[in-house]
Amino acid sequence: MRATDIMTRDPQFVTPDDSVSRAAQLMRDADVGMIPVVDGASNRWLPGVITDRDIATVTSVSSTRRIVACRTTCLRATRRSDPRPRSIR
Repeated sequence: MRATDIMTRDPQFVTPDDSVSRAAQLMRDADVGMIPVVDGASNRWLPGVITDRDIATVTSVSSTRRIVACRTTCLRATRRSDPRPRSIR
């Protein structure tokens, strides 16, 4: 079995200018825990993703924040003793 056999084709997505509320609504409607953030509907370059965990961390601040403020970034592996992972930019 390959990834193409089980992947979601043509998934819902948001752009960096969409609100966190929109991302949450699309994720709820599609019953998913992650949504891609694309750089536009036409080219669909993938600068990041939003997870349900990302949304949970910002909802107490403001539901009108823009997605660019809470995109998931790649994480570098750290030692178990490190207090938190460091992001790669």
